[in-house]
Amino acid sequence: MLTNVLMLARRIAKDDTPTEGVFYMVRVPYGWKLMAYYFDGIFGRRRIGHSLFWQSEMVPILAHLWAGALAKDAKMRKLHEMVLKRRLHGLVYAFPRGRIVKQHERYIVLFGHDLTNRMPPKDKVELLFGIRRKCDWNFNLKMRCKENEVHKIKRLLGLPDSWGD
Repeated sequence: MLTNVLMLARRIAKDDTPTEGVFYMVRVPYGWKLMAYYFDGIFGRRRIGHSLFWQSEMVPILAHLWAGALAKDAKMRKLHEMVLKRRLHGLVYAFPRGRIVKQHERYIVLFGHDLTNRMPPKDKVELLFGIRRKCDWNFNLKMRCKENEVHKIKRLLGLPDSWGD
């Protein structure tokens, strides 16, 4: 849940200091949400990859949110959460993601062109990382979602076939 606290802290402070980091566009029960991890020293954060961010921050958050949506009662919620944590753990490449890197005086957003109109827009990413009008968006094949993982997560969470739905 630390990720949400950091995002909220950045919004409250209206801190537009540019920073590097990684992000995911994740499907939660009530829609799409942008989740970010900053590499700046403001919060004493270190550089990590998507795998560690996914497993340490995203899996617990998503398992908790989806268990609440899928379970019929409190007892089933705990069981769903435990099962979801285990099944989500390896699905690092299921949702659209990106990395912000500094290159000279500009920032580059590496992403896989997996974003849809239903997801938070690119300017939200730029705002959260403080890079509005200071960045370029570049396609990076390594950032593409892996189709087999997309299929698994859609089946696991009962999502429609298209991200646009």
